[in-house]
Amino acid sequence: MDDLSGVSDAFQTFLNEAPAHAAAWMGGVQGLGAASALDDKTEALAYLAVLSALRLTSGVPFHVAQARRAGASRDEVISAVLVGLPAGGPPPPRWVAPPPSPPSTRPHDVVSSQDPVSLRRSGPEPGRGSHRAPVPRSAAARRRRLGEVVTRLDAAYGRPILRPRLPAVGELVYTVLSQNTADVNTDRTYAELTRRFPTWAEVRDAPVDEVEDAIALGGLSHVKAPRLVKILQAVSERTGEPDLSELDTMSDDEALAWLRQLPGVGPKTAACVLLFALGRPAMPVDTHVHRVAGRLRLLDSGVSAEDAHALLTRMAGPAAADVYAAHVGLVRHGRRICHARRPACERCPVNDLCPSAFLV
Repeated sequence: MDDLSGVSDAFQTFLNEAPAHAAAWMGGVQGLGAASALDDKTEALAYLAVLSALRLTSGVPFHVAQARRAGASRDEVISAVLVGLPAGGPPPPRWVAPPPSPPSTRPHDVVSSQDPVSLRRSGPEPGRGSHRAPVPRSAAARRRRLGEVVTRLDAAYGRPILRPRLPAVGELVYTVLSQNTADVNTDRTYAELTRRFPTWAEVRDAPVDEVEDAIALGGLSHVKAPRLVKILQAVSERTGEPDLSELDTMSDDEALAWLRQLPGVGPKTAACVLLFALGRPAMPVDTHVHRVAGRLRLLDSGVSAEDAHALLTRMAGPAAADVYAAHVGLVRHGRRICHARRPACERCPVNDLCPSAFLV
């Protein structure tokens, strides 16, 4: 597997974000290959049969190319895929919905998704049912829909418990470091920054190039370092020190507005500080939350991630624990099932609640 061109997006992300683990994994694969008594072509065809049996379709294009490079014919590749299918059994069953609740006394709460756009589609795929989840229109219907979704996601992934992760300034710094960075690298970057600069005043007063060097592991350090310094300077100008205890005396809306006046702090960063550090009901909306909420039609078409913060906070709240559960559940679901490309709708525990199921 020396030529890794053409691998799936998920595997490429693994290679990019976890190079040490990827190297260990590749070493194991190569060691097993060296010990195999099969020739390259037979080994590649056997691998395709296993992928087919397990329905791991994202890896099939890459391994088809591997088999063809090893000399397999088109018919041999097709046969390898087909021979694996019976071993996999039938496709995973769809989520079985609970018995329907009594009809709503407010028929305007939901409307059928068979609007003109839906009618132009080809309809549900064979074997996946003809019923399409209704689109919730009113605020009350969307709140109920989100509540049911979160209940299902809690059952699937476990109920997340809200516990403060860091003090407010630390959370603010951590959130800036996390932008466009894997969680494991953010943790390491934060640890290195606080090792070199034990106090936030030291970060504020340090030369930007030294801060940049300290956070280099997380990527985009040339952007994040000056932003961090400016944020800490702005906080100090308003409070005397890099300290956010002043937020404790403010309402949620006041605290959000105060944070958003800091340079480079948008609604997601402000919400992260309030929810993760202060236990306030503020929904951070990242790409996963925005995508999943949009597909569930909890948000109208065209609603931006920025505007979604307030809408989803009201929908999930008012309890901070419920907002946190909704945030974590939607992020987990976006990462594991509801991918940006090729979502695994057949494995989705909320596909009967999703007007977009099998249509994306």
